[in-house]
Amino acid sequence: MTRILSRTRRLLFLLTFAGAFWPIWLWRQVLDDRPISTPFNSFTLHLSTALGLMLCVAVFLETVAKQRKWRWGDPILTSVLIGIALWGTLSALWALNAGLALWTAAEWWVVVIVYLSVVNSGERPPAWRALLPLVGPLLVVELMIGASQMATGSTLTNGLLLRWGKDFRVGDPGASYLLNDVGRPLLRAYGTTEHPNHLAGFAGVLALILLGVWLAGPKSQAGRWRAGGGLVLSVMLLGITFSRGGWIAFGLAAAYVLICGLREGRGRVVAAVGLMTATASFFFFGFGPWIAQRIAPSEAAWVEIKSLQDRALVAEGAWELFRAQPALGVGLGNYMQGAVEHLSGQVKAPVHNTMAMALSELGLMGGVLVVGLYARVIWLAWRARADLAAAVGVALALGLLVANAFDLYAWGLAPGRLFLGLLCGLCASDSAGVDSKPT
Repeated sequence: MTRILSRTRRLLFLLTFAGAFWPIWLWRQVLDDRPISTPFNSFTLHLSTALGLMLCVAVFLETVAKQRKWRWGDPILTSVLIGIALWGTLSALWALNAGLALWTAAEWWVVVIVYLSVVNSGERPPAWRALLPLVGPLLVVELMIGASQMATGSTLTNGLLLRWGKDFRVGDPGASYLLNDVGRPLLRAYGTTEHPNHLAGFAGVLALILLGVWLAGPKSQAGRWRAGGGLVLSVMLLGITFSRGGWIAFGLAAAYVLICGLREGRGRVVAAVGLMTATASFFFFGFGPWIAQRIAPSEAAWVEIKSLQDRALVAEGAWELFRAQPALGVGLGNYMQGAVEHLSGQVKAPVHNTMAMALSELGLMGGVLVVGLYARVIWLAWRARADLAAAVGVALALGLLVANAFDLYAWGLAPGRLFLGLLCGLCASDSAGVDSKPT
């Protein structure tokens, strides 16, 4: 019986990880036919949430069957995640839309129990290796679909293969594409996600896992080929998203992992740097004109200039929204409600920054909680520096949080929030040394 429970828990653990990538075509049910701004701040059920709840049940039953002691994980991470869910629940008392605040708070409570379930799942040591069976298939699927989207200039692939309702083409309103110095367009890779920036955050996690596998030193030649090839492909996937925030996040987290990996042998670190550098050089050789405009746009890249201007206006709007309700905020999940009510001239769109989102929705307390989350993960990274296995586990959460300084999927999107809880659980289980008996 315990073996069946363990295998069920492992399967649900992998499916919950995959559900963060594939929230659309498997299942996404919008309960409110007049959503404020889908997928931001709307009453929506996601497959990842259902999988997360099933994972929690499986872990609870396994814990009872094996008579294991329940663990609360890292005290600071646990307190911060519970604090966000609890304060968000209380925000329904003053939120512009109380039902929306309660709905979003319920999703945060799911994040909390998924985090605790991962901590108690016994996926140690090291916890992140449990994700390896799914990393390769995810990487291949996302890379193939992303490449086809770039080649065709359309996300029609999603409609044909994945029954995705949206079909973005170059030039369509809302489509994310680039222009080079002569005005030639290039669609960014969406994969199976709703935006290239979201794919970049997830691709960075895949790349960090494969970097950890490479540095750990696979013993067989086939294992080395798989780890090296996977690392190259994951860097390519991250590259074709053209996400500056994703690049920065992976770069910082990868540098941390490489420094920690020096204890395992300089040769592996040098080889990893060589592989990633060669891949990045090949990518720049193929897409250099678009990369140049992405970093320093000229007048010909008017799409990029407009994007930067819009981001500045949105950031200004978030500051104005915080100033309108500095103590309590507009309520969890009520950012777009607040933008409609309090902002007049600014662009009414979610701000691409987790801290700004937290301050706007939960006021000063939200800012304190997010600072606590960032600070604790950084501290755990420092503590894990002598253990490569633990360092990779922390780097996954660290990379995602850095990416969310430029985007919002760990705050404004339900699958992204659940992904954060899962990675924090891996981070806490690695750092806390959760014991596990082979099953």
